[in-house]
Amino acid sequence: MNLSLLFTNFIAEEKNLDVDNNQILKHCFQLREQSDGLKTSNYGGWHSEYLDPLDDVLNPLIDIVLSNCNEIKKEFGFKQEKIVDLANYWVNINHKNNFNLPHLHIDSFLSVVYYVKVPKKSGKIMFKNPILAHQYTIHNNMIDEFTHFNSSEWGVQPEEGQLLIFPSWLEHYVQPNESNDYRVSIAFNTKLI
Repeated sequence: MNLSLLFTNFIAEEKNLDVDNNQILKHCFQLREQSDGLKTSNYGGWHSEYLDPLDDVLNPLIDIVLSNCNEIKKEFGFKQEKIVDLANYWVNINHKNNFNLPHLHIDSFLSVVYYVKVPKKSGKIMFKNPILAHQYTIHNNMIDEFTHFNSSEWGVQPEEGQLLIFPSWLEHYVQPNESNDYRVSIAFNTKLI
């Protein structure tokens, strides 16, 4: 029997990036000192305002994000002249018990998270199955082993220095930070131009 995947989604990851993570972490806390931030999907914690795309400290990271996103774009079959560009980006700093509610990144193509600081027990990023009828058909008590075919949601335990890329239409949330330390990430939205 031939089994074909249909309406496929993905999570891409990259580790060991050529960036100065300590400098980025210091810069994130400096940004927090300059602004009260925004209230979006964050429950507690700090969500920066959208940042300047010409930030000298973060430019090497932005270059890596866009390079990886443009590689992924090739898998989509878009016209060759289409490129992935930065739409916006921001810093998230979550303290103990802070989390992010389920949300989408509307009007974006690929979304990216770079994990600057990830203490143990600081929560997973969780992705919800976009097939809404799935939750009414396949129940957890039916499953021996969770796979990409039968899961209603999928969690990724981030690591410090890790980059995650996923389609912006995947609904996701971040579990509460149960550690006594900060979880720091930088989130990016991209657009196809």
